[in-house]
Amino acid sequence: MENTITPENQFENERPQRPQFLTVLCILSFIWSGFLLFCLFLLLIFSSSIFSVLEKLLVGADGMPPISEDQQKHYKHYWI
Repeated sequence: MENTITPENQFENERPQRPQFLTVLCILSFIWSGFLLFCLFLLLIFSSSIFSVLEKLLVGADGMPPISEDQQKHYKHYWI
C-alpha cells in the first residue's frame, strides 16, 4: 500500500512541538527553584549568626544604635 497523505492522516507522523515560551518558562522555573534551595540552605547554615546580629541590633551592642520601642513592637512578632 502506498503512503499517501490525506487530510485524515497528514498529522500522524508529525510530533506536536511544544511552544518555545513554555520551554523557556520551564527552564527559568527550574533555575529559580535551584536558587531558592541554595538560599534556604545558606539560611539554615547561617541562621544562628543572623539571629545573633539581629539581637545585637535590638540591644544596641557593638556600637550599633538600638532601635526604638516602636520598631521593637513592629518586629516583636518575628522573634521566637
